[in-house]
Amino acid sequence: MASRREVLTVGALGAFGMVGMKGSDAAALLPSAPAPITSSQLAPRNTPVPYRGVFRRPPVLAPFATGHDDGDPARPFARYALTKKLGQAQFVPGLSTTVAGYNGIFPGPTIRAAQGTRVEVRIRNAFPGTGLLFPGAINTVTHLHGSASLPQYDGYANDITVPGNVKNYHYPNWQTARTLWYHDHKHHITAQNVYSGLAGFYPLSDRFERAQLPQGEFDVPLMISDAMFNADGSLAYNDNDVKGLWGDIIMVNGVPWPTMKVKPRIYRFRVLDASVARSYRPTLSTGDPVYVVGTDGGMVPKVQAEASWRQGTAERYEVLVDFRHYRAGQMIELRNLSNKNNIDFANTGKIMRFEVVADSGSSAGSIPSIPATLDDGGVPNAAQGRHRYHEPDSGHGRGHAAPHGRSGARRMDDQRRPLG
Repeated sequence: MASRREVLTVGALGAFGMVGMKGSDAAALLPSAPAPITSSQLAPRNTPVPYRGVFRRPPVLAPFATGHDDGDPARPFARYALTKKLGQAQFVPGLSTTVAGYNGIFPGPTIRAAQGTRVEVRIRNAFPGTGLLFPGAINTVTHLHGSASLPQYDGYANDITVPGNVKNYHYPNWQTARTLWYHDHKHHITAQNVYSGLAGFYPLSDRFERAQLPQGEFDVPLMISDAMFNADGSLAYNDNDVKGLWGDIIMVNGVPWPTMKVKPRIYRFRVLDASVARSYRPTLSTGDPVYVVGTDGGMVPKVQAEASWRQGTAERYEVLVDFRHYRAGQMIELRNLSNKNNIDFANTGKIMRFEVVADSGSSAGSIPSIPATLDDGGVPNAAQGRHRYHEPDSGHGRGHAAPHGRSGARRMDDQRRPLG
């Protein structure tokens, strides 16, 4: 029996005398579409080798304006600007890859926000009229994942910004410290747009977190993703009929299997799974534990020592790694034990490597020992059930932030499905 696609094809070619032929005969006369690739098609010279890449941190975005709403010192604000545009990345040796990213890079710039400081982010869509992984225009929606934002700034899937337009997003930042991330949320093509590069970190800090956990150079974001590449270095996309995408190359902050130099100190890693479908089970090659100090909801009350942890798409974990008892020159791998629902390849059991170097320079931001417990300060204005946030009169209306946890439950459910 002819398939629906074959019937439509025959109907379209009826003017050429193919009407009446059997579906299988008609299909035999047509050129077949190439089968979607299932792994990278790179030549050996262009194929990344684990641990040869140099680790890099996403750049931190500086605000273009700071001040106080209505001159009130208790109501600080910071304004940022981002442009979504095409850019060139060096993911694989010898080839360039076009990405669709915030400011044209992947990951996008990190926006570091402080509790109580209202942040406005002006996001311009400067993409061309044609897509990167699909033929249509790259219409976009920016969603700050984990933020209790007002509905008009939440980045719901149909609130699109078309090429050439700008949207201003306001974020109240009343929640306790946690790792948030911003990403595209366009209806039906979230996966393609995030895979193309539209993702970045948004760490939210407060005085409790700053007093108890590593800061500065010892506070490191790790965006883990997987990808596959065409022979020319372009991104290849195969979601297996929306069942999920599993790339054969693991990247950390856009670098395949990088090596990071670390001092013999305690580091805090903000780990984000930004893959379309792949989940991870990270572990240290030495068998030493990591110490879980934070999840999607912020700091944990009791620090947990774990040999490994399971992490799904969009989830964030904050972990401490104690490098103090390693010698200079020692190499420690962050490996991936994987999970049952993944499709694995030769090197997907590797994530990145740490190289311990001699201690030097400032120790600012380090902590002297692994804490046993943490105090997040509790929910702001707990007696009211939420923190009242007044939107300044800027033509966008006034309102209050959503109650703590109301939208969080929905997003936690979203995290357990492939991006899409």
